[in-house]
Amino acid sequence: MKFSSWRLRASFVVALSLVGLVTVAAPSQATVERAAGAPADVSLVAGVNDPRDPNIAVLEFLPGKVKVATGTTVTWDIAGPEAHSVTFVPSGTTEPPSTAADPSLTFPTPATAPYDGTTLVNSGVQPLGASSEVQKFSMSFAKTGTYTYYCVLHPNMVGTVTVTADTRTRSRRSRRPATSRRPRT
Repeated sequence: MKFSSWRLRASFVVALSLVGLVTVAAPSQATVERAAGAPADVSLVAGVNDPRDPNIAVLEFLPGKVKVATGTTVTWDIAGPEAHSVTFVPSGTTEPPSTAADPSLTFPTPATAPYDGTTLVNSGVQPLGASSEVQKFSMSFAKTGTYTYYCVLHPNMVGTVTVTADTRTRSRRSRRPATSRRPRT
């Protein structure tokens, strides 16, 4: 009896953990859009750790894709204990950046003006040390285009910012509610 009770609790904890991870990871597939006239700030998250077990981490930018208007300020929250970076590279760069190839990427290279895709802009690796404070990295975009960014520590952690003159266009997902229509015969 004691064994089955323990097994039931363990199964419940595992199921609850999986639901939590799916819930946290689900927004990574979404595209955030800002309608014309909306506030000029958008917030994203760089990775997430399980608050009960810091060894469990979601190594993704959440959401993974964002669509904004030119001039919008985008801010990434980078919380530990797992360190991350938000790194934009000049257009034409063919390989994701890494601290193994370029140790200087550990340190910040902030934007000196709204980003136009021609320079390296890097948050640096955050948080450094045992900081429990959420670090923030912000930048705005000068011209339209799609800009890919990376985490220099996690090569599969990739996001995109699509900058448009106006974001009133619909995303690829239909916003119409599903209806159950029968075909006419």
